[in-house]
Amino acid sequence: MTPPSIAQIFAAAVAARHRSSGAAVRRTAVGVFAAIVATVFLSGCAGPLTWDSSSDAKVYLVNNTTAVDFPDGATVDWNTDQGVVLCSFPLVGPPPDDQTKMALPAPTNGAVDVIAFLAPKGSERTKSTWKLWGDASTLDGKGALLPAVWPGYLNNGDAKAVKNAGGTYSMGVAYLKGDDETVVSAYYTTITIDAGKGTWKFASPSK
Repeated sequence: MTPPSIAQIFAAAVAARHRSSGAAVRRTAVGVFAAIVATVFLSGCAGPLTWDSSSDAKVYLVNNTTAVDFPDGATVDWNTDQGVVLCSFPLVGPPPDDQTKMALPAPTNGAVDVIAFLAPKGSERTKSTWKLWGDASTLDGKGALLPAVWPGYLNNGDAKAVKNAGGTYSMGVAYLKGDDETVVSAYYTTITIDAGKGTWKFASPSK
């Protein structure tokens, strides 16, 4: 199932904020919470994953349908129909009017494209070792705005093998140059995938 356009989701959220009274905002918050509970379940068995500070910047996983962060400790479906995007700061309320504030850092050192990826930990900046990856998008000199990234979304690589094997990976996006072969910077978090099921948990940076 193709998720709604992220631009449409956030535009609608911004418009709703301007139309809503305080009571309506509270009702919306309740609805958002219910939507998250309906699509994401919490795991009480294992402790939280540790955020990998080797990422070039912090990134936060946001529900593409509710426009709110996924809860810490949540377990997410392999191909969640909610969609997952990366934001440069935690979204716990209505998104800002200026959506560019949510973008990842601007490209440097000749980076021209952004690609979402799933890679063994420590191999984030070596494209040839990636297990799964998406298609390239042009940066146009600007930071990636709410790039989509979840395992079932990444359409290159051996998804079946990764899902069956499970394990611990880095998931995020990379800025590239040189015919998309050289990684200039990478923004990612650590995830663990349940072997066979494909459900996954993720690490969150401090908020």
